[in-house]
Amino acid sequence: MRCLESCAGGCIGYEDNEITVDPTKCIGCGTCATVCPTDAIHPKKPTDAELAQQCLDAARANSGRVVIACKNMLDRADGLYDRSKVVRVPCLGRVDESLVLHLAVCGAQSIRLVRDACDECAHKKGSVACQHVCASANELLEAWNAPQRVSTSQKLPGSVRARELGYDQSRRAFFATVREGTADAASAAVDTVCEDKLGMAPPKEDRFVHVDSRGTLPHEVSQRRKTIIGALDVLESRYGAPLDTMIDTRLWGEVLINTDECRGCRMCATFCPTGANFKFQTKSGSVGVKHRVLQCANCRLCLDICPDKALQLSEEVFARDISDGVTERYLMGALQSGLDGHDTMASSMRRLFNDNVSVSSYTTN
Repeated sequence: MRCLESCAGGCIGYEDNEITVDPTKCIGCGTCATVCPTDAIHPKKPTDAELAQQCLDAARANSGRVVIACKNMLDRADGLYDRSKVVRVPCLGRVDESLVLHLAVCGAQSIRLVRDACDECAHKKGSVACQHVCASANELLEAWNAPQRVSTSQKLPGSVRARELGYDQSRRAFFATVREGTADAASAAVDTVCEDKLGMAPPKEDRFVHVDSRGTLPHEVSQRRKTIIGALDVLESRYGAPLDTMIDTRLWGEVLINTDECRGCRMCATFCPTGANFKFQTKSGSVGVKHRVLQCANCRLCLDICPDKALQLSEEVFARDISDGVTERYLMGALQSGLDGHDTMASSMRRLFNDNVSVSSYTTN
């Protein structure tokens, strides 16, 4: 429901137990995609790749400094700024952490987001999302020892004024060189991050396979998340290991399972959309769940789905747990049986759907 709560244009609603969208009200701000933890919503016109390229082109004209401004601000400043140096978006809610980190990896000197009077704007929900993104991105940049920061302002910087025609040729040349090298490095990191960092093969083209051989729904890490992890890999190779500190961002969470309360149904792993929670079984027949912080999108679905409320989620995680791909292991003992004679997962499914589930056969592996 985060898209509904953050929709800046009021086009997303909830009716008869489903999300509805009125495209006539959509302003194309992209805030819904920014707040979606699993990348179920994809921005278009521009896409993430197109927006990133616009930012890099504008930065090359502005000595490596990225300036992104909302439509209302630029409408008021029409004729006073150099259009080649500023990227225009309907609302700053369009900017997400993957864009900021990608720009940092590609050599941007700084990223400034210029807003209008957001408190008086009809689309002010986008400003709230923007503030969360800035806080998350800066915390990651600091933890990974990167010098860049993203900031917000209500004034366009002097460097983008229309009357300012000069530029620092050496800085522009430097940025162009860095951009070419680091963009390739970032792309390579993103291409391999699924297998090397996440231990996951790239998803198959067939998106209609609902349950795999382990009895779980498909696991997929979003493209934005891959971009973030790939960028952090590049920053680590450039500036060294991240600080040994806890970070509190909206991007990750660490699931904590109370094994005394848990009965081993492992629905938290069955319904995890990213594979952060995944099942294992020992040779002795005991079962359990492993949790990999790196893949957790802080969607909280596992908390909602747990029939015994045995899970908690901490939004504070160690930066090095993300960098190292640390996995927590929760052993739950032998799989227990439900009160109706079926195993615990089938019994939990019955309760979840108010007994509107018919279980004819079920195999645990």
